[in-house]
Amino acid sequence: MKKLVFYLLFIPILAKEAGDFALDEIKAIVDGPLRTQVVAASDVTRRGFDGVSRNPNNKEDIKEFALEAIKAQHAEENGVSIGDEDVDKYLRSMSQGNEFSPESLVAMAKDFGFETVQELYDALKQLYGANGIMEQEIRGFLLVSEQDAQEYWEKHPEYKEGVYYLQTAHIPFRDDMKKKELKKALEHPETSPKTGKINWGVAFDVSYSELAEDKQFIKKMKIGEVRAVEVSDGFDLYRLKNHAKPELIPFAERRKAIFEKLQAEKFDKVFKQYNDDILKTADVTYLNV
Repeated sequence: MKKLVFYLLFIPILAKEAGDFALDEIKAIVDGPLRTQVVAASDVTRRGFDGVSRNPNNKEDIKEFALEAIKAQHAEENGVSIGDEDVDKYLRSMSQGNEFSPESLVAMAKDFGFETVQELYDALKQLYGANGIMEQEIRGFLLVSEQDAQEYWEKHPEYKEGVYYLQTAHIPFRDDMKKKELKKALEHPETSPKTGKINWGVAFDVSYSELAEDKQFIKKMKIGEVRAVEVSDGFDLYRLKNHAKPELIPFAERRKAIFEKLQAEKFDKVFKQYNDDILKTADVTYLNV
């Protein structure tokens, strides 16, 4: 391995002096479970075909590609085989069942920086093999039991927000009544015939969080109660029609979200541990970083 590393260190220099082809700097050498694999700067850059750009001078991005290569070899070692036909199926699914023409495949390969379609296919096979073996080996560690979800629901209760159901109306000042007298009459219309009929608007709802700062008095109102607020030309009336207090969201309504949350939390831990363990099955030498 040391002799190989020593030899490969000079390849970029020789390539540059020859001038016959583009310089491609070696970033890592992966001595994997099946073979030794060189990671070049172009490998890291071209890996962006998944939509995520990568920097060939960033060690974490290089490590990510090296890890993918190790996983792919591990998949091969364990009989997980990814062929060109599997890539074809994936590409068809991406194009809604339509076949890619040879010309479009060539264009796609060029867009991602590959010289040939086969290079693109080989990169995709490595990616799918790495993801396939990982999914197969960690699936069992991601299971969440019904009891786990139930316990989480009990320890982390969530409530439906409380809601006030209101009606409003506006009553102008009256010449035959003082403001104080009118206000009292409006807030007790059932005992004050002087107010006449009040044309209440259509009932609407206001959640606790939507209640304005100057309407906090509504919190202290009882159902059926009317509150008169003086404005420039009269009184704005507020009648509390109903009040739905905060209600515990039942387990059945949160079950799916809880399972997804617990699985995501498990995945983060399992994924990190899996990567750490896989890295131990190979030797990775980083160069020119």
